[in-house]
Amino acid sequence: MSHPSDPTPAGATTHRAASATPVTAVAAIMLVTFCAALAHRQTRVPLPAPSDTMRHSSSLATRINPNTASVDELMTLAGVGRATAKRIVAHRTQHARSATPDAPVFKRPEDLEAVRGIGPKTVDRLRPYLSFHHRPTTGQ
Repeated sequence: MSHPSDPTPAGATTHRAASATPVTAVAAIMLVTFCAALAHRQTRVPLPAPSDTMRHSSSLATRINPNTASVDELMTLAGVGRATAKRIVAHRTQHARSATPDAPVFKRPEDLEAVRGIGPKTVDRLRPYLSFHHRPTTGQ
């Protein structure tokens, strides 16, 4: 039965927006969720698996030395953002040995665990991309 002010003739069917609302709402929620997930994804591309990278190159030049690397260089490591890179450099600067300035602060990957925010899992993930090669300078 139609309402007296409804211009639709009695018995005629109409497509009302209300009948599509549940489907439209679900689709809208899914679209918003998908867009939000894309917006929050990290834009940094993760490094390839260590086995793939290290098979092709054993040169230390392809690795990062945390004793000499800049903040920007440290940020090239997957999982190391600006804040963590700054903490590595600050720790290195703070713990530099004044008696032997050439002595490295970080001698092995596990030494990075002394930096706030770096734990065993992060060290294990970074291990293949780190170099601790140290060439002492000679005082001539």
